Amino acid sequence: FIPHLARVNKAGQFVRRVATKGDLPPRSQAVVDLFVEARLLLRDRRPTPGGEAEIVEVAHEALLREWPALHCWLNADREFLIGKDKLAEDADNWRKADPKLKGEALLSGLNLTRARHWLLERRALDLSAEEREYIAASIAGADAATRRSRWLSVAAVGGLLLIGLVLGWAELDRRNAAAIAEGRLNLARVGAEQIVTLVASDLRSIQGLRIATLDRILTASKRSFDEIAHAVGDDPTFQQYRAELMSGFGMNYLNSKDGLDKANAAFGEALQIYRQLATRDASAIAWQRGIADQIENIGVVLQQQGKIDMALRNYQQSLALRQPIVARDPNNPISYRDLASSEYNIGEIMMQLRKAKESLNSHSAALDHTKQALSLD
Repeated sequence: FIPHLARVNKAGQFVRRVATKGDLPPRSQAVVDLFVEARLLLRDRRPTPGGEAEIVEVAHEALLREWPALHCWLNADREFLIGKDKLAEDADNWRKADPKLKGEALLSGLNLTRARHWLLERRALDLSAEEREYIAASIAGADAATRRSRWLSVAAVGGLLLIGLVLGWAELDRRNAAAIAEGRLNLARVGAEQIVTLVASDLRSIQGLRIATLDRILTASKRSFDEIAHAVGDDPTFQQYRAELMSGFGMNYLNSKDGLDKANAAFGEALQIYRQLATRDASAIAWQRGIADQIENIGVVLQQQGKIDMALRNYQQSLALRQPIVARDPNNPISYRDLASSEYNIGEIMMQLRKAKESLNSHSAALDHTKQALSLD
């Protein structure tokens, strides 16, 4: 929740940022309560553009400079905080723009790539609802432009393909069986990837989806996967897409109202698929990473259900799985970000249990792993 409460001014100094309660990640509320009790944070009700709301801010700006651990975290996030300020300004301009000109106010190029990166790299909760809505609109606009461009490309490529088919018909006939099989597999993988992208990115950008709507989309997506499966059989890549599909639905259920049980079931199904894949090749890092991710996701569900001890065991288990992955894949920043995520979650649980020393140790480890990831980017 720290990025919601601090920013970088023009002089390069860290200064306080006022956040509404709705801006802060739900699972940070227990920590915020502790900091308010300790008078490190202030809670109040004030007028906002959306009406009167509960706000939270740092009690003393000096904390941002004088508290070593906090100052270290802020320094690690300096570039993000600067970018977040610019994003908030752009989102405000977009919100105020004339409806006919809103398309020109959307993110593009490097700015859009960076915003996508923040969403994928577990930065979504560090952004306000308005910022997430702005990024989603920008992604939708860019995707629509890409689709229009693709249709033009298809028309041109189609003519070349027709010429190629005529000239290469004899060769195609000799290799027909292999080409058909390979083509089916590739088409199936592309279809599966598109479904997963819809669930993992597009659906998560839509606020307030009802459980019944998610259920209908999940049923339709599973049916599509079952139909595609007839073309590819037991292909490991296809099965990984199925696991990613279920994990994506788990995230959507997790962010919806009263969706924790369904989120838990979806993450559990994804975990089962990854475990089945791991029986084929226990050394495959992708499968082990998938197992650890789903165990952690289930831990998030358990934590939100108030099952703190069970959640802690899941976070510790995911950490134990991720440590050997780093040893085998030491130059991959994702491996260190995964470790940081496990350590951070453990630190949050320790804070809830009021074990300050253990919480600080875990958060410090998370910061170290994040720095290592940044050095490899």
